[in-house]
Amino acid sequence: MSWNFYWSAGGHAAQPLYNQFDYGGCAVGCGPVAWTMLFCWGDHQAGTGNAYWAPRWGLYRQDGGYGADVVAPLTMDEGVKNVVREIHNDIGTFCIFGSGATFPWSMPDAWHYLSGRTGTTLEAHWDSLGISEDGLARVKSFCASLRHLFGDPRYRQGCRPAHSTDPSIAF
Repeated sequence: MSWNFYWSAGGHAAQPLYNQFDYGGCAVGCGPVAWTMLFCWGDHQAGTGNAYWAPRWGLYRQDGGYGADVVAPLTMDEGVKNVVREIHNDIGTFCIFGSGATFPWSMPDAWHYLSGRTGTTLEAHWDSLGISEDGLARVKSFCASLRHLFGDPRYRQGCRPAHSTDPSIAF
């Protein structure tokens, strides 16, 4: 795998400096802040001449709403907080012990923020086990090898949790 750094241009000076704040009696959560930083970074890149990001304008709108297209600020202001709050609600961040928490499977719902603002789309992948997609592919391959090599009835239906008989989750 190779990295293309042209789309991450700007260095430290072009990174949004946003942080969590209280919202509804609880910290707003790192998930909504992270999405906001990503979206606003892309908008800032689009608005300041990065050719790769230029077609992705509109990620940030005036005051964080649906109004005029403006370049996202790099420091926290009320418009950025509006974006964080909206994404917080979109992804279902909840309060636990005074901190905002978001289930990993809810993070892709940040796409709702983009709708009506830009033609840019969001694709997000998550894994609650912490296994990379390549790792999951290797597990699937290993299970197929067990079935083939041993012909063992335990492996005929694939690898799945011992308590499950659901063939849809077999590898």
